[in-house]
Amino acid sequence: MSGVGLDAAAIAARVRGRFGRTAVCLASTSSTMDDAFAAADAGAADGHLIVAEQQTAGRGSRGARWDSPPGTDLYFSVLLRTALPAARRPPLTLAIGLAVAETLDRFTGGTARVKWPNDVYLEGRKCSGILVESKADVVVIGVGVDVNREAGLDTLEATSMAAVAGEQDREAVLVAALDAMSARVDEQLAQGPAVTVASLAPRLLWQGERVLCGEIGGTFARVDPDGALILRTDAGERRCVVGPLRREGG
Repeated sequence: MSGVGLDAAAIAARVRGRFGRTAVCLASTSSTMDDAFAAADAGAADGHLIVAEQQTAGRGSRGARWDSPPGTDLYFSVLLRTALPAARRPPLTLAIGLAVAETLDRFTGGTARVKWPNDVYLEGRKCSGILVESKADVVVIGVGVDVNREAGLDTLEATSMAAVAGEQDREAVLVAALDAMSARVDEQLAQGPAVTVASLAPRLLWQGERVLCGEIGGTFARVDPDGALILRTDAGERRCVVGPLRREGG
């Protein structure tokens, strides 16, 4: 199944939510994020999907490179057209993380965890990364999922769905992820980020443990209703922090 190419018409026929009703599947591209923004500029519809078999310059958060070998995994971006103010868009990342985690559970039988704000872990290792970028009335949601990858996982300190539960049907995983994403995004747009945070709380990686967020250390207390990370410092203060999250000493 890992070598079977994805088909845009088949994907569009199977989805039930707002994402993926129009779709383009590419053999190779530099970045599906860039392609999605270009499609938006050209008038692509809300929910338009760009998925690639390979990315030559895939990117993650904070400019990190996203390793994107051909034929085994999922690399895709979807276009969301919204009037939501820019300041209220960051929690959408959590809605996508929750949806991807739910999808991984469905296909692996595991319990996926979300590393705030934009990574999804299986069995203690990263399996998916999320990138959300926006301009004007356009939000582009990028997702990478290690589906059937075998090589290089130890070097990346990562895992794949196949490593946990055997080879997967990538189209089935993609359709399920798109529908879960659509449902969680629509829920958040209608009810606000607090509903996402409440559903996400049991899945938060390292909650209750010592962590560093940027250069600030403390105990991961919770994520507040607006999606911000709250640390409890050694002085007993509760601080709202931003920055890359890592386990203290890890």
